[in-house]
Amino acid sequence: MQDLGTSAAYFAKAEEILPREHPWNEDVRQAREKILERIRDPKKREEPGLAKQVQKRLDELQSDFRKIYMELHAKFRLGVNDDKRKKRLLEDERLTLLQKLVAIDLLPRQQLVDFQNRLARLKSCFALVEDELRQSPVCPHCSFKPATEQRDRSIAIELDELEDQLDKIYEGWKQAMLMNLNDPSTQENLKLVTPKSQERISKFIETHAFPDDLSDDFVHSLAEVLSSLTKVTARVEDVRAALLEGGSPVTPDELQKRFEQYLKKITKGKEPDKVRIILE
Repeated sequence: MQDLGTSAAYFAKAEEILPREHPWNEDVRQAREKILERIRDPKKREEPGLAKQVQKRLDELQSDFRKIYMELHAKFRLGVNDDKRKKRLLEDERLTLLQKLVAIDLLPRQQLVDFQNRLARLKSCFALVEDELRQSPVCPHCSFKPATEQRDRSIAIELDELEDQLDKIYEGWKQAMLMNLNDPSTQENLKLVTPKSQERISKFIETHAFPDDLSDDFVHSLAEVLSSLTKVTARVEDVRAALLEGGSPVTPDELQKRFEQYLKKITKGKEPDKVRIILE
C-alpha cells in the first residue's frame, strides 16, 4: 500500500484531464470509495491479499486510462499523414493567391481569416507512445488535455472540411471578381489602368483563370477597376436581429418588410447599382 499516495495523485490529475462526464471518471470514483471503505475497516484492512487486490484494480484503471487517452490523442492531434496534409494546405497556391487578393476591399476577407484561424488551431503530435503515460497522464510532447478541447469531431474530419472550404472560398472569390468586372459600372474604370493591366484583366475575364504570377501590380489594378463599387458589410447576427425585431412568429409580408428596412438602413446614401453586400 506504499504506492497508494502516488497512484492517488496520478488519478486526481487524470480525472481533471478527461471530460467530467467521461465514464472512466465514474469508474475511478466508485473504485476510490470501495478501496477507502476496505482500508478504513480494521477487519477488512487485515484481510490477506488486500494490497495486491487494490494494486491490481489501480493498474486496471490506469491501463484503461492510457488506452482512452491514446484514442483521444489520435482523434484530436494530427498524425504524420494529416500533418503533411496541413502543410500542403498552408503551401497551397490557392491560399497564396487569396492572401494577395485580400487587399481588394470588395472581397469578404473574414472568410479567409476564419479559414486561417481554424487551420492554425489544428495541432500536430505523433511522438507519443503509451508507455510515456505511466508516469504522468499528460502527453509530454503537446500537453494534450481532452477536457479543454473545443471540438466535437475528429481533427481529420475538420481537415477534410478545411480542404473543401479553401476550394469554396477560392471559387467564390473568383466568381465574385468575374461578376463585378463584367458589371457595366466597372467597365469605364478598366480604361484607367495601364495597357498591360487591361490586357491581363481582359484575359482573366475571358479565361476565368487567374494569372500564374499574380503580382502586386495586378492586384492593385483589380482593386482600382473595382473601386467604383461600394462594399457594405451585413453581419449575420445583425440580419437576424433585424428580422426578429417586433417579435416572432411573423407573416411572410412582415418578414420581407423588415428585411427591406434593414437593407435601406445599411445602404442609405449610397448608389444602389454600385452597392455590393458582403455577408459575414
